[in-house]
Amino acid sequence: MASWAPALFGDTLVAEGGSEVKTEDALKDKIVGVYFSAHWCGPCRQFTPKLIEAYDKMLGDPAKPFEVIFVSGDRDEAGFKEYFGSMPWLAVPFDDEKRRDALNEYFGVQGIPHFVMLTPDLKMINPNARGSVMSDPACEEFPWRPKLVTDVDEDCEGINDTTTVVLLMEECGDDWDDLTAAITAVAKDVKNAEEARGEDERSTLFMTVTETGGGIGAQLRKLCGLGRAASGVPQLVLMDLGVGGYVKLESKDVTKDAIASLLADYRAGKLELQSPNPAR
Repeated sequence: MASWAPALFGDTLVAEGGSEVKTEDALKDKIVGVYFSAHWCGPCRQFTPKLIEAYDKMLGDPAKPFEVIFVSGDRDEAGFKEYFGSMPWLAVPFDDEKRRDALNEYFGVQGIPHFVMLTPDLKMINPNARGSVMSDPACEEFPWRPKLVTDVDEDCEGINDTTTVVLLMEECGDDWDDLTAAITAVAKDVKNAEEARGEDERSTLFMTVTETGGGIGAQLRKLCGLGRAASGVPQLVLMDLGVGGYVKLESKDVTKDAIASLLADYRAGKLELQSPNPAR
């Protein structure tokens, strides 16, 4: 455990029943999840039981040493106590508002629920791990490192505030393997470049849409004016919703080079974002 763990989380944390434990002792050799949540938040109440199931599943497993620290966003101490009473892990004391605020700022929390994964040395594993937990009920992918490419209907965490390349291929079953290989290859190149620059946060996310009908993919089609999926025709769109728009690849030939060129041209300022269609 990093010697500065108490500086980050405080000298003591609250355990079940309200008792105090020393931070260094509680987190020693543990992979740490930091959970920003509140009882009044509907999505939090949906995610918390899933995280409890994962925590209980790995409890006592020496191959998966795991601890969670709850950072409350509850409006009062009574709400904190009621909500924390349902949790089996640790918490930053509610009365330490300064530390809770500092943790929100340190981890760049913009909304809840927000779940961060850290190594035993408190280095970043995944700054947005909620989707990874939700899509892995068996905990087979613990400690939930970010996938290079995710399906939007399984994990679209970060799409609202991070540049995201989305490959829509719902009706391209015969070409799925080739298309997936192309976007994965670009994602690997981008990730390697980020690591070479010493960046922990991902500058670009990569996602696919494979499900027809409703869901997140259908919403993205409406947002970007892509129309219905056509048989054998993949579509590529770069979304930067934090800035306020998207760019479509006009060519139907979606290859590794085409994906990389779209991203490079956008980064170089050669492409102009289109405003998303208003939600209906």
